[in-house]
Amino acid sequence: MPRPTHEVRAREGLEYADGLRLDLHVPVTPDAARIPVVLYLHGGGWLTGSRTDHTERLTRLASYGIAVASADYRLAHVAPYPAQLDDARAAIRWLRREATAHGLAADRIGVWGASAGAHLAALLALSEAQPADSVQALVGCFGAYDLTSRADSVRPDPDLPIPAEVAATSWPAHLPQPPSTRLRQALLAGVTEADLAEHHLRVLSPVTHAHPAAPPALFLHGTADAITSPQQSRWMAEALRAEGAEAHVRLVAGANHEDPAFDSHRVIADIADFFKAHLTASPRLPRLAEPELTTAQRALFEDITSGPRSNGPQHFPLQDAKGALNGPFSLMLHTPGIGAPLQDLGAALRYRTTLDARAREIAILTVAAETASAFETYAHERIDRAAGLSDTELAALRDGSFTSTVLREQTAHDVCRRLLASAGPTWSDEEYARAADVLGPEQLLELTTLVGYYRTLAQLMHVFAVGTPE
Repeated sequence: MPRPTHEVRAREGLEYADGLRLDLHVPVTPDAARIPVVLYLHGGGWLTGSRTDHTERLTRLASYGIAVASADYRLAHVAPYPAQLDDARAAIRWLRREATAHGLAADRIGVWGASAGAHLAALLALSEAQPADSVQALVGCFGAYDLTSRADSVRPDPDLPIPAEVAATSWPAHLPQPPSTRLRQALLAGVTEADLAEHHLRVLSPVTHAHPAAPPALFLHGTADAITSPQQSRWMAEALRAEGAEAHVRLVAGANHEDPAFDSHRVIADIADFFKAHLTASPRLPRLAEPELTTAQRALFEDITSGPRSNGPQHFPLQDAKGALNGPFSLMLHTPGIGAPLQDLGAALRYRTTLDARAREIAILTVAAETASAFETYAHERIDRAAGLSDTELAALRDGSFTSTVLREQTAHDVCRRLLASAGPTWSDEEYARAADVLGPEQLLELTTLVGYYRTLAQLMHVFAVGTPE
């Protein structure tokens, strides 16, 4: 079993959405390596709880080298589902936007939850997501994943003791003390107890959302849980495996709900191992160094390393310590017939375009933010500072709030957003005229090509798990 090796620093009360905050527990590392991160969702029956609950649990995982962002979310009596899912997605997007500022690795993010938080974490992991709010690994501790009538068949042994933490829960004052499971589910569904029906519970049950592309999952449950049967974790894992997804169950012998055993080094080390295995995965294609290259690959390698990208100040490393190319360039080498014209198109868009440097870089970062391209954000934020963009402008490009008083820059940004959001290829005459009047037809053509090129790079890096340089 690995031992914790990192000091942990907390950055508290960071606002990730309007009125919602998270605390970051970040391991202190001796080098500049980017740190894998997971979002933690607290328990509390969807009606109570806080991001500050079980801080020891969170800092212990961080001490194993995994950053933890513990987030508040709207409770069910404040806003029914899917408000909780919306908040969790917003937290994931915030982590991706702000990763660089906190030294985090944003290309692959995990989600971890306990009790009601495990239920919400599973819904987040299994729901249809955009790249910016997707997660790549799931850990659930003593959660309920099937809320339908099937759950009645596996009620916990009534002789098991109710944990002191659960018995002492402070529920909202206007509700019965304690509120029944059915009332809590009805509040989550946004209906009255009388109107709560099986179809509401199916929507709220992660087991009904299992699909083949689900991220790898680990479910932990105590064998003496007085609140939620361990069969819930078995059902969730079985549903995922039936779809061909990876899922594991670990039963903690003799542990109750919210048992101290879940904060032990043995359990936390297992969680850390699982997250490290899935959040620090190697690229799916090997990174080729010079001695391994064919003649065609070597020619492309030299075009990239001796062309305009290698001239002038180097704002990010084009190669790693072994001489292999970083980012999308490592993929291009595997198919030189496609990689050569692709890299030449990229060089043309960077170095032979008529777009001015600021407009070009605003466009590139707009595409990077919309496609959750961690590498392009990492690389071009460095380039953009040299092009004169301020940290405030870079932050606004990350979170989608960018505006400019320069009409050409604002138009370039708006065109990129429009192209990336478009459900179809048709532009109205009015849309075209507005953009062409500001940019001119030639620059509009260049900008449209730029969006397609950087979207293609983002797609390649997502499929082949290419992240940022360590």
